[in-house]
Amino acid sequence: MKIVELSDYSMVIMKDSDDPPWISAGSYYRSAQEIGVPMIVERDVNYYETKPIRPPVYQKSSEAVYTAGRLVLFFSDPVDLDFQLYDKVNLY
Repeated sequence: MKIVELSDYSMVIMKDSDDPPWISAGSYYRSAQEIGVPMIVERDVNYYETKPIRPPVYQKSSEAVYTAGRLVLFFSDPVDLDFQLYDKVNLY
């Protein structure tokens, strides 16, 4: 997954071409909705093995909306400044 839009209190995540075909933002969204838990986004530290080391960053969403292949996560606190546009991320 990759961050494709980023603002102070939200981020938009889409499937990346490197993601396996069985992974989708929609499946994570539906699972979180069924269980009734917030989604957690984590910067994918494995992706950065060949780049300067950046510590893992996690943030829990307060709301989420999924539409047209885009997962929009909303946060009650400002998005951590360590998240950057086009970062690869994992969802939980």
